[in-house]
Amino acid sequence: MKSVKSAAGWLIPVGLCVMLCGCGPATPGECIGQGAKAAAENNWELALKLADKGTKLAPDNIDAWLLKAAAAHRCRQPEAAFEAASRAVGIDPRNFTAQYTLGRVCLDDPKRTSEAFRALRLALRLRRGDRDTLVALCNLATESDSPNAVIFLKMLEQDPEYAESPVLHNQLGIMYLRRKDYANAKAAFVRAWKLDKNDPEITYNTARFFDQYTPSSRVAVRLYGDYLRLTAGDQSAEVTRKIATERLEALGGTK
Repeated sequence: MKSVKSAAGWLIPVGLCVMLCGCGPATPGECIGQGAKAAAENNWELALKLADKGTKLAPDNIDAWLLKAAAAHRCRQPEAAFEAASRAVGIDPRNFTAQYTLGRVCLDDPKRTSEAFRALRLALRLRRGDRDTLVALCNLATESDSPNAVIFLKMLEQDPEYAESPVLHNQLGIMYLRRKDYANAKAAFVRAWKLDKNDPEITYNTARFFDQYTPSSRVAVRLYGDYLRLTAGDQSAEVTRKIATERLEALGGTK
């Protein structure tokens, strides 16, 4: 099942977004459709109410449980979110969105790090190369002390399918940097940038690394300039563009 992102970045099955009705929901499909619309509009409280009704009307409907999990998580109800995501996985363990949602729900709970890792790893197997899942796994490895997560990422690096993934190498750079392994961080960031010189995030991260952790100001100047060019007109990059501009001027570069 294909999915789209809500305003908050959650994966909502495409089918949910087309079942919209003009009156109050009376069927599971109507509850899910109107709930998905509310989620897309960032009205998570309404989405949760509608999803909850949907799960009661159709306890075996995976879409209802997925919507409830995402909405409960956004409404800061972690136990309800975990229960709903677990129900979705129980209905269909090979559903990518179900495993991804369970992983996302568990990420914020330190007691569920192992469950988050397990669910996200399964999600990546179900949809190999998925950027969101890959980034979530890398962030999990970076922020946790789990040796298994780090080992898994190193295994991914040796996997021919991911060896040329700029996303993976960028995240490995972040992981190494947080662990103060500057040599491997540099290698990972440079590798990521060489694989995709048009990715704004990768370009910015590599520029910041050279600016803060190496004497290579010339490289930092070039990459900051590239980043500003890549994000020209992008309002979502306003904060990082300001930082890049300030650092570029401080290093003697031009705007």
